[in-house]
This record gives sequence, C-alpha cells and structure tokens, in this order.
Amino acid sequence: MCGIAGEFHIEGGAQSSIFWGDVVSMMRRRGPDCQNVWRKGDSCVLGSTRLSILDVDERASMPMVSSDGKFALSLNGEIYNFREIRRELESMGYVFKTSGDTEVVLYALMEWGVGALDRFNGMFALAFYDGRDDSLLLARDHAGIKPLYFYRHSKGIVFASQYDQILAYPDNAQRELDRDAISMYLRLGYIPSGMSPHKGVEMLPPGCRLRIDKSNVVHQERWFSFPEQHDGTWVRGDEAQELVTEAVERAVRRHMVSDVPVGCFLSGGVDSPLIAACVAENSSTTIPSFTIGLEGVDLDESEVAQRYADALGLDHETAWLNLDNAADLTVEALDMLTEPMADEGIIPTLLVSKIAKKKVTVALSGEGGDEMFWGYYPRQSRIMRGVMPATGEAYLESFSEFTKTQFGRCFPSEVFWPQGLGGYSFSETDPEKIAFEIRKTEYEWYLPFILLKTDRASMHHSLEVRVPFLDREVISVASKLHPDDCMDFDAQLGKLPLRKMLSKYLPKQEKIKKGFTIPIDEWVRGPLYEMVEQSVRRLSGFGGIEVDERAIQDLLQKHKSGEENNGMALWKVVVLDYWANKYVSSPIIKDARAG
Repeated sequence: MCGIAGEFHIEGGAQSSIFWGDVVSMMRRRGPDCQNVWRKGDSCVLGSTRLSILDVDERASMPMVSSDGKFALSLNGEIYNFREIRRELESMGYVFKTSGDTEVVLYALMEWGVGALDRFNGMFALAFYDGRDDSLLLARDHAGIKPLYFYRHSKGIVFASQYDQILAYPDNAQRELDRDAISMYLRLGYIPSGMSPHKGVEMLPPGCRLRIDKSNVVHQERWFSFPEQHDGTWVRGDEAQELVTEAVERAVRRHMVSDVPVGCFLSGGVDSPLIAACVAENSSTTIPSFTIGLEGVDLDESEVAQRYADALGLDHETAWLNLDNAADLTVEALDMLTEPMADEGIIPTLLVSKIAKKKVTVALSGEGGDEMFWGYYPRQSRIMRGVMPATGEAYLESFSEFTKTQFGRCFPSEVFWPQGLGGYSFSETDPEKIAFEIRKTEYEWYLPFILLKTDRASMHHSLEVRVPFLDREVISVASKLHPDDCMDFDAQLGKLPLRKMLSKYLPKQEKIKKGFTIPIDEWVRGPLYEMVEQSVRRLSGFGGIEVDERAIQDLLQKHKSGEENNGMALWKVVVLDYWANKYVSSPIIKDARAG
C-alpha cells in the first residue's frame, strides 16, 4: 500500500523536486516506510510513499524504474494474482530482482501496455511512464478501491492519491468551486466519481484509464465494466451456492498473502464475520480481530462480535465510543477529510483502524458484500416489490438525509434531482431488470464512496484494508446470480448465499446488522451540539448555491427539541463547513512538512 502523486508537462515545465517532495510528504501516513520522487527531466515527475506489505526489501521501493531507464511506475495497492503473472513473464525472458508485485506490474505494462490492466486482480491506482512514446498512463482498479485524482491544465496533467495534494499545485490555487458537485454533496453526502468540489479536478472513475502524451491529447476510457447478464442465463440454486462458496474462499486466500501481520475487522452482521471465518480457517496462527463498541446505545453490537470471535477462535479487541470521547474523535475525523464526505461511519472506522494498527499492518474487511449480493434490503426491496416507485428521484430520497421538502426549503435554488443526470434513472418496469439496475447503480455510485471512506480512515493510521468481496472472481460469479437467490422477501433478508456460507461457522446469526456506525442523532443533541450550531450559523450561500439560513436553523431547533431527527442532515452541514474553512481559502502546501 502506498500513495502516488506527480505530473506530466508537455513543455518541460514540471514543478521542482523540492515542491514534489513536499507534496509527497503530505501523504506519508499512506506510506511511512519510504518517500521518493523520480523525474524524467522537467517533463514527467512520479512520486511515491510506501507502506511495505509484500517484499519489504528496499529494492522494491517506488517509483520503480526499468534497468534501461525508459519506464517508471508508481503504484498504490496490491495485485493478488501477481505470482501467476510473474510466471508468465518469466517464461517470456523477464528476470526479476524483487519478490513483490510492483516489479510484476512494471514489466506487465512494458510488455502488454494497457492490456495488462485486465490481467490484474487486485486494488490499485497507478501512474506509468512509457519512454517509448513519452507518455503517461493513469489507471484505477475495477471497483475504485484505491483513489486517484487528477487535474488537467493547459500544459499537461497533475495526479495524486489525495485531494489536498491536487489543491497544492500552484496553477490550482484559485480553482473555482463546482456548483453542481457541491449540490450533489448536499443531496447524497458525497460527490460521485467524475466530479469534485473544484472545477477542473476529477476523481478518475473506477475501472478507467487515462493516457496523455506530448501532443497534450488525453484519452480516457473504461477498461472494466460491471458484468451484465443480458440473455437470462442465470446460475441458480445449489450450483449458485457452490460457485459463491468457492469464489469467496479463493478470494480470501488471495487477500491473505502478505509479508506482515494480517487481521480482520469484525461486526455483528454477515460480511465481516464470514471473511474472518475464512481467514481463521486458512491460518495456522490465531488471527486478531477488531470491532467498535458503543457504550449504552442500542446500535452497539460488540457483544455479538465478541460471541462470533469466541466461536471462530479469534484474538478479539473492542474499541469503545462514548459521549466522553465523541467530540475529540469527531474533530480528528473532520481534520482528516480532504474533501466533503458526510458518512458518520468514518468516525468508528478511524478508531477501529487505530487499534488494529497496533497489532497488524493489513486488515481484511467486508465491504462489497451488500453491493454484490443485494444486501441493502430495505431500499432495494421497496422498489422491487412496487412499494416505492421505480424512479431515480424515489431511489435518491432513500439515500438523502434531507427529505425532498426539507431540501427545497434549505436550498431553494436547487431541484432535488436534476433531469438528465445519470445514475439513478430506472427506465425498466420489470422487477428482475430493476434489480440489476439497482445493483449496478449501487456498484458504480455508492460503493466508491464507501471505499473512499475506508481508505481515508485506514490510511490515516497506515493500515492497509483489503476487501475480498470485490475480488474479480467474486464479482464475476455474483453477476450470474438471480436476485431471488439472494433476497428473501418474506424473511426480509438479503445476501442469502453469504448467510448460508456463514452458517457453516456460525449456526446462530443475528438477523439485522448495525455496522460500524454512531448514534449521530444523540451526539448532535449532546457532545456535538456546539460544533453543529456554529456551522449552522456560519453557513450561507456557498459555491453559488442559495442557502435559506432560517430553514437550516429550523432543522437544528426541531432536532434539539426532539421533534425531528435531523442529525445526519445537520452532519452534512458540519462537514461542508469544516472542509470549506480549511481548503477553500487557506493555502495547502504550508501543511506539507507539518501535517
């Protein structure tokens, strides 16, 4: 696991190595073991930080350069099938000096170009300089597990693992806010891939690649799309269950490969306990596991997680959240965010990553299970059964913490869902087809946000989190399943194949998962009230968006009195206000050495 940053300048005007050294140091939490900058004259700069996971030898450091100096690679992530690719390259005459995956990726790109991307099963964001045609390739993994931002200016392109690194670039200092992106944030609590808070800055979408050369022509295209079944040939019943079981077990074994200690996140649900069970079954040592406890709160599932850990033989540890440490942890989480992202779950994820890092460097987690196997039962089933209209607006409202009426009052210049905007636009009327559109939407729109939250929180503590349910084999198998084999409408359950797998290890399971979350409504009335009140008072027109200050204040007052629960809607205001104060008007590069 690492972080990457750099630029490609068509006129040889790249920023100095001192500047890029400062920018690379901004992400040293992503890679505390090594920070380096490589440059090809003044036309191309690649920077990397490294968290050593595979092959901890310094020869595996990055940026990695070919022996003839014509090729260079900065890689963030892991390629789990690198050994198979290595054997193929060795049969072609390539000689390796290291034992990890970085050199494999370098040679694969040298040999197959962009065709190498489809051979990789892993999580990655990469920058590859090709001296044969003086070009730069940027690419992101199939699911968007690892982040990659870029900013295109008139003379080239700048890229980085963190948004604040892009803002540090001199030509980007006064970048105009993107009104549409901020408006999307207020609706969803996050900004979808392909957009960012500032105009001209983008997150490279999952499964996409971008190439630029000296002609300053940029080619961006998708190299991976979620597989779709168009012919109705589903895998059903026992055969489906067998395929899922084999794919998940193989994926977990691939994700366990590491030269440093490995552990697991553990909740009281289905996804992370199943991952933990598979890890324990394939390990000769006791595996550490970690969860969050919420003192005196109905959302707490630490007792269930402990029971699961005991049954699986895990070395379990619980980190506790309570009213006493709520404010401090919230400030730490807000200070860590480099773009507005209003998932309150980042606070417990930050804490569980902190305690995990004390024992392990790699943690396996259950992200992706809901998206692959129709696990978001409440909002998905209402549409599929016709209880809720199968429209983009109706589905959006199931995500938004503002009701349509509240949104209109607080932001009178905005429509709740602009016409013509992609994403949640279900044109089908057949429940089966709607089910597949829902899953694709969750995968392409919502999942990258969840992954970004996990990446930011874990990397803040230099912890690599791996997600076996997003292994490419698992995705391929999941795409062949029929929704009726994943959802039980009578029992109100989703993810049936995973539940059946887990029953082998844990015959008695909890029906409803609460997850790594917090009692945000209670916290906003209590330890966070002063912070929220200050943000509400400061919020006015932002990024060209009209804000009705009285309507926002009314949300707070009705929440404080207990008349309404508006904690999450108010949390969006807090996150946006905190981010704007830190990044909209303040210089960024000053924090490079001190952050």
